[in-house]
This record gives sequence, structure tokens and C-alpha cells, in this order.
Amino acid sequence: MDFVVTWELTSMTDAKLQEQISLVNVCMESLRRFHDIFDNAILTETVVPEDEGKLQELRATLPQQWESLFQQLGLRQNDSVQAVTEVASSLSTVITLTEFQTRKLYDLWHKSYMKLHFFLGRLQYRKESLASFHPAVAKARKFLTGAVIIVVLVGIALLIYSLLK
Repeated sequence: MDFVVTWELTSMTDAKLQEQISLVNVCMESLRRFHDIFDNAILTETVVPEDEGKLQELRATLPQQWESLFQQLGLRQNDSVQAVTEVASSLSTVITLTEFQTRKLYDLWHKSYMKLHFFLGRLQYRKESLASFHPAVAKARKFLTGAVIIVVLVGIALLIYSLLK
């Protein structure tokens, strides 16, 4: 009976799991774009107005996406993306960072990105585990468990009957 209950629960959570994976992918893509923009500014030491607008848009959406992700996953909020967006407040600020501050920015970004990779790996593993679980197997296990219980009960009943005779 436990196996059937497990299957029913996993079927219900499969859509939620897919939604969580999608949200991690969205966060990863936004964080990657954010990196590409500030990395380009640091390497070229120039501020492109289009890129500044994109950076500011991502600065506004990334913390919201991050918070939504942590809520979906049922985890305590982590401020690493907030720290990245604060250090890279504008491209003109980014190109004036000292070498130490630039390393710190890359380090903060890398930690955030790796955290997303970790979440994605765990969610994909869970998805693969659920995919390998088939409802027919659950029904067969339920049937066999029931059959074994019946055989044991009949055996006990016959043993008691033979002892009482």
C-alpha cells in the first residue's frame, strides 16, 4: 500500500518538480546574462548604454527570481545574488572596481551560480528517480505484499487450529 501512495504523491509532485527545474534554469540564464554584461564592461573598460539598461533590468529581476526560487524549494533565503547585484550596481561602478573588489564580484557570482547548479542537479536527480518508478511496479508490489500477508495469516490460522485440536 505504501508504494501506491508513493506513486500517487510523486505523480502529483511531478508538475511541481518540473516547475522548480524551470525556475532554476530561468535564474541561471539571468545570472549568466548578468555576468556577461559586467564581464564585458570589465574586459573592455567601457560602458555601453544598452548594456547598462540590461544590467539595471537584471538587477531588478534577479533578487525577485532568487527569492521565488528559494520559496519554491522551501529553503531559507540566501543573499548571495543580492550581494552580486549590490557590488555591480552599475557598469560605471564595475569598471572602477579595484582588483580585489573585481575578484570579490566574480567570487560572489561564481558561488551563486554554483548554488544554482547544485539545485538543478538535485532536482534533475529527483526527476530521474521519479521517472524510473513505474505504477505497474507499485501495483505488483501491493498485490504481492497482500498475497504474502494472506499466506502468513492462513499459516498462523492453520498452526493455531492444529495446536487446538
